[in-house]
Amino acid sequence: IMVALVNVAVLLAGYGLAELVAATTGVRILSYIAYALNAYRVFPPLKIRPRFFNRDRLREITGFSVFILILDLANKLNYSTDTIVIGAFMGTAAVAVWAVAQRLIEIVQRITDQLNGALFPVVVDSSTVERVDKLQKILIQGTRLSLAMVVPLATVLGLTARPLVMLWVGPNFEGSVNVIYILSIVVAWRVGNATSTVVLKGSGLHKVLALSNLSMAISNLVLSVVLVRWYGLTGVAIGTLIALVVFSMFVVFPAACRRVELSRWTVIRESVWPAAWPAMVMAGFILLARRLGDASWSWMMAQAVLAAGIYAALFLRFAISRNERDWYFNKLKEVFRRRSVPSTPANELSQPS
Repeated sequence: IMVALVNVAVLLAGYGLAELVAATTGVRILSYIAYALNAYRVFPPLKIRPRFFNRDRLREITGFSVFILILDLANKLNYSTDTIVIGAFMGTAAVAVWAVAQRLIEIVQRITDQLNGALFPVVVDSSTVERVDKLQKILIQGTRLSLAMVVPLATVLGLTARPLVMLWVGPNFEGSVNVIYILSIVVAWRVGNATSTVVLKGSGLHKVLALSNLSMAISNLVLSVVLVRWYGLTGVAIGTLIALVVFSMFVVFPAACRRVELSRWTVIRESVWPAAWPAMVMAGFILLARRLGDASWSWMMAQAVLAAGIYAALFLRFAISRNERDWYFNKLKEVFRRRSVPSTPANELSQPS
């Protein structure tokens, strides 16, 4: 929120790109100071001293973190090389068109992928004590909920891409519409497969995941270089989609299913299908609504709200069982109940998970 406000303030004041980057960088640096202060507030005994350095502990940590570094590098390659390829082969004007689609997709991913970050410590804990039954539940419920969050947004974004682009940035950026079509599938696939990656990363298969993601990033780069010559921006998006689908479908997802001792069809039946079929009904509503109203911000917002209501009603009422629905609502009540009851860090640590 602060970055957004600073962006607006700097631009309204008439400053240029260099000042904008400097201002937003300053806000992000200050945010790290806030993180540190909050860490000391939550855990007052925290101390960081040079004398606490331990070479054996460093070796222990790097045995895991080096593969996390490879994962981060692979993610950077996946997310950043497309613009480099486009700039090299098509010029900076094409990068601007691509950025419109990429920004929308990033927003969808940031909104819908928060659950999987929270699942990581639970996966580590369950894997340490070999609670395979708990890992099974994490994979099924995490995948289903991830898809239930991303599929409606990605569907709405894909089906309203053209009027959205026309209203937002105008006809000069019409080339981003086809890119949004493809990247909407990419973001739905990526977030839907995120729980599988968390299961591998937190249950001892981080090496497999790191090598898979690095291979995916390299494949994405190669395919983008090849396809951009023939199909332009659409080719780059197709290269991203092909690499993602191949490695997630044939490497990451099967490995996660084997780790939790479930068949792929079981996970698809219990996780993917319940989250996917309500989106088909919702998509029919959006296609019908596009014919009934004009392309305005108010009508698009109304479509999005109604579509979300249709999806939520179908998912909660028909796609899942009553027991699962009650379980979801009980978990939400627990979350709000914990937030409403004040507690000290020591008490929180002493409570059973």
